[in-house]
Formats: sequence, C-alpha cells, structure tokens
Amino acid sequence: MNNSAIAALVRRFLHHTRRILALALIALSLPVGAANYTDLWWNKDESGWGITLAHHNDKIFGVWYVYETDGTPFWVVMSDGAFSNNGLTFIGSLYRTTGPGYREAFNRARVKVEAAGTARLDFTPDGTAATVNYAIGTMTTTKRVARQSYGNVPANFPADHSDLWWNPDESGWGLSLNHHGDTVFGVWYTYADDGRPLWVVLPDGRFTASDTVSGKLYTTRGSPYSLTRFDPASTQVSEVGTATLVMGKSEGEFTSTVNGFTQKKRIFRQGFGKPMPTNILPTISIAVTGTALAPAKLTLTATAADSDGRVTKVEFFNGCEKVGEALSAPFQAIVSGLGAGTYTFSARAFDDRGGSTLATSAPIEVKTSGSGTIAPPANKPPTVSITAPAAGAFFTAGATVELTANARDADGSVTKVEYFANATKIGEAMVSPWRATWTAVSGDYQLTAVAADDKGATTTSAMVAIAVAGPAPTLDLPTKDAARFLTQATFGLKSVADIEALKARGYASWLDEQFSLAAASHVQYVNDRKDSGEKPAEERAYEAIWQQWLFEPGQLRARVAFALSEIFVISNIAPDLDTYAMASYMDMLNRNAFGTYRQLLEDVALHPAMGYYLNMIGSKKANPARGTHPNENFAREVMQLFSIGLYKLNPNGTRQLDAQGLAIPTYDQSVVGGMAAAFTGWNFAGNDTSKPSVFDPAKENWLDPMIPWEAFHDTDAKTIFDAITLPAGQAARQDMKAVLDALANHPNVGPFIGRELIQRLVTSNPSPAYIARVAAVFDNNGQGVRGELKAVIRAVLLDPDARDPAKAAEPSWGKQREPVIRFANFLRAFNATSPSGRNRIWYLDSADEGLNQSPLLSPSVFNFFSPNYRQPGPLSAAGLVAPEFQITTETSMVGGLNFFGRLAKNASYGSGDTKLTLNLAELNAMANNPAALADRLNLLLFAGGMSDGLRANIVATLAAMPPAKTGTSAVTDRVKAALIMAAVSPDFVIQK
Repeated sequence: MNNSAIAALVRRFLHHTRRILALALIALSLPVGAANYTDLWWNKDESGWGITLAHHNDKIFGVWYVYETDGTPFWVVMSDGAFSNNGLTFIGSLYRTTGPGYREAFNRARVKVEAAGTARLDFTPDGTAATVNYAIGTMTTTKRVARQSYGNVPANFPADHSDLWWNPDESGWGLSLNHHGDTVFGVWYTYADDGRPLWVVLPDGRFTASDTVSGKLYTTRGSPYSLTRFDPASTQVSEVGTATLVMGKSEGEFTSTVNGFTQKKRIFRQGFGKPMPTNILPTISIAVTGTALAPAKLTLTATAADSDGRVTKVEFFNGCEKVGEALSAPFQAIVSGLGAGTYTFSARAFDDRGGSTLATSAPIEVKTSGSGTIAPPANKPPTVSITAPAAGAFFTAGATVELTANARDADGSVTKVEYFANATKIGEAMVSPWRATWTAVSGDYQLTAVAADDKGATTTSAMVAIAVAGPAPTLDLPTKDAARFLTQATFGLKSVADIEALKARGYASWLDEQFSLAAASHVQYVNDRKDSGEKPAEERAYEAIWQQWLFEPGQLRARVAFALSEIFVISNIAPDLDTYAMASYMDMLNRNAFGTYRQLLEDVALHPAMGYYLNMIGSKKANPARGTHPNENFAREVMQLFSIGLYKLNPNGTRQLDAQGLAIPTYDQSVVGGMAAAFTGWNFAGNDTSKPSVFDPAKENWLDPMIPWEAFHDTDAKTIFDAITLPAGQAARQDMKAVLDALANHPNVGPFIGRELIQRLVTSNPSPAYIARVAAVFDNNGQGVRGELKAVIRAVLLDPDARDPAKAAEPSWGKQREPVIRFANFLRAFNATSPSGRNRIWYLDSADEGLNQSPLLSPSVFNFFSPNYRQPGPLSAAGLVAPEFQITTETSMVGGLNFFGRLAKNASYGSGDTKLTLNLAELNAMANNPAALADRLNLLLFAGGMSDGLRANIVATLAAMPPAKTGTSAVTDRVKAALIMAAVSPDFVIQK
C-alpha cells in the first residue's frame, strides 16, 4: 500500500473524548431509508487526509484526521448529531481534545474537550459518496468524499471487526478498525508527549490466526487542514512500530510498540445509538379476474400493505417472467394473448426498507371454449389488532395516549380504523399505521379497535386493558409535617408507620423519648470486632458510625452527633488518625449531644483525637533561645470554627458594625498567640507527668482526656479576646478553664452555634428572627441554664419557621441533603439488612465513584463545606448561602448518579455477610401501578413533597416499560427505574 493510501486511511476513531460525549450519542430515531455509512471516506485526488464514519443505529460517529498548521497530525471528532432528509443528511458538532501522552498511565480526568466547529454530511442515494461541509475554528470548507475500498474479497475473514474499540475505564483514547476482506485497517487515536491529539495508523493489518491481526504502525505529516485544497505531495509517512490485535466478538487485546515503547491494553466494542425496530415485511395477496378463454386477457390485482412503513412497488410475474409493475395502489397488471393452458401468477411487494413478500395465485386454466369467466372471490373481512398502547400500559391523567393498530385486508383494503374505550369512541384513523391520539382521563379502560374494509365488512380487535392514574392523593398537613420533622431529625423514615406514630404521640413526647435514648459505644464495637479476630483497622470506626445511623433507635442523637462532627471537625484524611481516636471521639460527641455546650467544648478540647488533629498535643511554651512558639492551630480554630467566629454578632446572627459600617473582628493575631500559650503543656493521659522526658513523645492513649505537664505550660500572663487577661502563675487546667469559660459565655456563641445547627438540620438560610429565638434558648433554657443543647435542639426543630408549611413552599427555604444522609435515607426507607447485622460502608469520599463525602473524612478542619459558601449564579446573586453545594460538582453529580444507579440495580450495597439488601417487596408489589409506587416513595423519601412534575415523569417512565411479571420476588426494572429517578431528583436532593 502506497504512502498516500496509508496517510489517507489513517484517521478513524477518536471516540472517548469522555463519557459525557458518549452519552450524547443517544438521540433521534434513524429516518427510513438511511443506509449504513460505516467506512473509510476520502478523496483520492487529495490522498493524505480523510474521514472515518462509524454508523450505529440512528447515529454516526465521525472522525476527521487532518494536520495542524505545522504539519503535525491531529484529529477532531463528530460525536453527536442527527439525521434528516430521509437519512441522507447528518449534521453534528465537532470537538477536539487533549490528554495524557501514549507513554503515560492513562488518566481520563486529564482529557480535556473543547468545541471545535460543526459538520454536515450529505450522502448520495446509493450511499457510496458524500459532500462534506465542515468548519474548524474560523476555517470552513466543502469536500467531496467517497468510500475507500481495499483488501481482497471474498467477505471478511473470519468475522467483521469494523467498529469503534475502546476501554471504558480509560475514556479519551481508542481504536478505529475497518475490516475489508482479508485486511484490517486500524487507527489508534491517542496523544503525543505534549498532550496534543495524535493518530497512529495500522494500514495493512493481516490475519495470522482466526482472531489475530498484526502489522506495522505509521505516523504521517501533511498539509494544514486550513488549506482550501490538500496537497497529496506534502504527505510524509514514517514507520514507528508494530501492533497486534487479538479480537473476539465484543472485546479484545491491543499490543503496540511505538518508538520503542510497548504497552498492552484491553479493548471493547463501543455500541451507541437507538436501535432501529425490526422491519415487518409487507403483506400481499393476489387476485386474478377476467375471461379465461384463449386468447385470454386477465387482470392481476394485488392487495398489499406495510404495517411499519409503506409499499413502494409491486412486481407481477407469469411463472418466472415479469409481466408488469405498479408503484402505487391499485396495484394491477394486465396480461393478454394467453393461449390455452394452465398458468400460475405471482406478485411481489417491496417496502420502503427493502423487505419484500411474494404471493402466488391458484393455478388458472385458460380454455379454448366453454365458460371461462373467473368470478371474484367472496369478500373476506379485515383483521385488526391494537399495537399501541400495550396491554397493562399505565398513564397519568391528561397524558396524550397514542393509539395504533395493525389492520389488513386479504382481498381489498382497509378504509378506516376506529378506537373505543369502554364502548366510547375516542378516535379514528384513515391511513396506516392507523394512528390516533386520546387525552387520557383517570380510570380503568378496555380498548378495542374496529377496522372496516372497502366492501363494508368490519372486525373488532381483541381488548387491551390499560389504566390511567388520577392525581396524587392529597396529604393532610399533619402528615406532611410529621414526615418533614422526621426528615430533619433522623437519618430517614423506616416506614410510613413512623409518620402515623409521630402524629399519634406528638413531637414533644417523641423528643423526650429520643433525649433519653443512649448510643451504643463505638469503642465497644471496635473491641468486639477485635475480639472476633479482626484487626482494629480504621474501617471499624466507620462501620460503627453507620451502625448507629442505620439501626439504632436513638436517631436524634445520631443526627445531632453527626452535625457536631461537622462543626468540631477531626478528619482521617491527614494526618492519619488512630481507629480508637475516631471511635472514642464519636462516643464523646454522642455523650454530649444533649448536654451543655460548655462541657462539650471542654471534652472536644481535651480529646486526644482533637489534640492530635489540631496539634495541641505536645504544644510547648515558647522558647526564645530556640526561637520556638506554641502551636496555634487549635487556638485559632476553637474561636473561628467552634465558638465565636470571626466577627462580633448581634443576637439574631447579623454582624455588628463599627462607625464606618465595617464588621468588627472578634480577635486578631495577638489573641491567637495568647490562646495558644494558654493551651500549652497537654499530652496523652496515662503518662508520668513528673518526667519531662516523657512529654515528647508521650505514650499514646486515645480513650482518655489529655492531661497537663506543668513543666511545658506557659505560666506568664496572657491576653485573649475581649481584652480578657489570664493572670500569671496559673496552672494548665486553670488557664484551660478560664479560656473555655470565656468562650462558652461569649454572646456570639448562641447565634453562631445555633445557626449552624439550624443549617445542619432544617434550612441553609434561617431568618434572623429564627436564629434569635434559638440563640435566646441557648442563653437560657428557661431554667437559668446556659448552653443546654437539649433545649437548643428542641428550639431548632419546633421553631415556627421550621414547622410552618408555608415556609416549605418558599424558594429560598430548605437545604440540600448531604450525600451520606441521602444514602442513609435509602437504606433506612427500605430496611436494608445484612446476614451478619453489620455493614462495610467505608470510603464514600470519591467524587466520581462515591458520594464526595464520608464521615470523618472531610478534606480539612473546615468540614466538607463552609456554612457560608455561596453557589455562584442566582443563589449568590440573591444573597443566599448553599453550604452543601460546595461539594456538588459535575463529577460528583455523575458519580452520585452512578452510585445510586448501582444501588438500585443491585438492590443492595456491599457483599458477603455484610451485604445490605434493600427490602423492596412492598414496591415490587406496586410495580404494575406506577402511580401507587410513586405515591409510596413520596412518603418514604420526599416527606410528601414530591412535585406533580416528578410524579408524572416517574409514572410515564414506568408506564413505558414492560409490565412486571407477577408472582416473582425479583426486583422489577420498574422499581429500579423509580428508585434512580427518585435518588437524583431535585425534589429528593433538596430537603424542604
């Protein structure tokens, strides 16, 4: 094969410009009449550039292989678009990509895609040539291309491997293979060392075994794509290596050596597009009329129809001799001059997709005398059956129901089809495919179709039962509010009965019971696992958290402890924390969830996990001789994040302003220094504090509060916030108590902590009045106690704003449910259980494979998100914060869809004896009543807040799927689809 052919054949695939582009391949149905355009396309007078088209179903994936202005090869891809002009025109957008060089371990996150232009392909009716109009940047050109043939026939040996081949885990590179006869032409679409697109060609791959192809690899240089006419003489071809392809039906292995670098990759065929429906062949019958006396003249009449298209022509035959052709009804031909004898006539009908059917008459005898009249046969009534909607179909009231039928008449034509719902006429059609529409009204219906033929005979079809859902049942306000309350105060309902139980007992009684319920020890969970022979690894701490969230009755304590863990943050991201450090820290938060803020603050400050995470452990007093200073991490964050914040606040949470209208800081760097000095000298408990040498390093103890080494404590006088002075000569515990007392009594704490608890449980943007009411309870629980969290939580959940149904309807009200809470909602709503009663929910913090969030794995002390994060755009413009949106990215949204998609598909999470299986029996029983299924999800997951639009979408989507088989325990596709739609819907993601 010459250099020009090599250069021309080189462009093919590209494809993986990312999964998001692959998704764009699903779109419109392929128009009737479109050929298959998969092939190499070029202009032989401009050898050296070309186009590769892969045509699947209703989509074309095209790649232009051309050259940059410096002559280096690059490629652009047409990964989306649509057919028009009866399948002869395809229009789409062009994209170009950059990515990791072929020598590197492929990382699809490094693939960058940008719009490059547009393209239009106009094919000739015979599908062998095309006119290509395309624009790349500011360059626009028109080219004439044709299919390029190569290789030797006969047909491909041993199977056709022409396709797009890639590895879906490495989206962004791939192979394009075209298989002609005994030759495979392949193009590897990859990237050069500088990240620019590069194509490498295998122009003459030959079979060395039935499934193995080998050959040499080449790269080319040529005229820039911006030139009006390509110069074939400019093409330079360089041999760069070899390749071997081992291919099966749908997967294979690609081994390449390029410029001395060898690698092996798994490859898979890429399917895309919406499959075409199977062509239903036309129907035809033939009738012969006339006088059968020699020389006879007979009329051949064919009755032909096509239920999924149209009949394009009918050919008539006398034996094997074609005697006539008709392109439209009535399909007739006349034969004359027939001598005596017996004749057999036939007619073949062709449809618009190339299918055909033959009908043959009974033998016709032509006589020389006597009676020869051929009487027309008796009229046969038509046949009719409803093809849409399907039996068992389900619709919502107001939906447009398409009615179609398969109607035929063996000896004539169908003139009309009428449709009836429970004997009431709802539509009629005069032409095939006998389409009519009906606006659905709620109720159960038996649909029938009545077909009439050209001689007046009628036939009624078999009945098709369908159902039309009425509007969603109206939920009373107490039911909706009880569901909302449980959404705010727990990790999710376990059944609809939870709502009724709460309504019966009242919120106050429920809260009293929840305040009395303790949490199981996380440390004990780790010990139990250790006693059973497992390692006390960090995963045990995560399991303990999820055990509490999913299975313990003390849901309010669990929810508040999680909220506190996002305010008083420790994280196992870096530095690594000990398993017992995390477990005991969560036990501490559970103990303090309903206690006093002052005690919580002290227990946080002295917990070894916090001491280790924010570096208070081992912090020593300043040593001027050595130039060392106390560590300031905890000193700064205990003010900024755990208590008073950055600015002085009014009781309603708004900032105090000075005479210039500026916010007033609560502290400055000098205060941080004083606080850091006050916190010096603390380390792990259980050590001999009389020995200074033990202080650094001290023996670890993750279960008990830290203790002071007075030798390392700074006893000088210290000034902290609000000009408070700690006198000289105080011991470490005295300084600690003085600082914590001052923090706990600061007027900022009520509105600061109150706002964050409201954000974690109820709404991202509480009103100043709401904050003020909660802060007032923080200041005084009604019995003179300051900072009682039990009273604060009660105030947060029972505040008029929290319970006002009108608030839930406000656009600015509510919050995004955190990803882990959404996951817990699902597991609880469907009573997920495992054989062992345990879980293995460990790392969910991956954005593309998990939830972008996992307890005790926040990226920093500032939590997964800031309470003051403003989402750019309308929310920010409206002055609203949206904390959880800080971890809501394009990647995390796709990752979340995949995560919940797997959860729904598998109806479980995990494996083995800790596999959590969802109990979907109740939903399964509702699978054939999509409206009832949606209404049950509305209560379990949406707190009665599912929008009418989402309900209609769920019902319509499920109704379009095949009805579920009865008498099976398998989770139906309808239930899985409903769960996925629920999980990713804004109505579920946003808690109102």
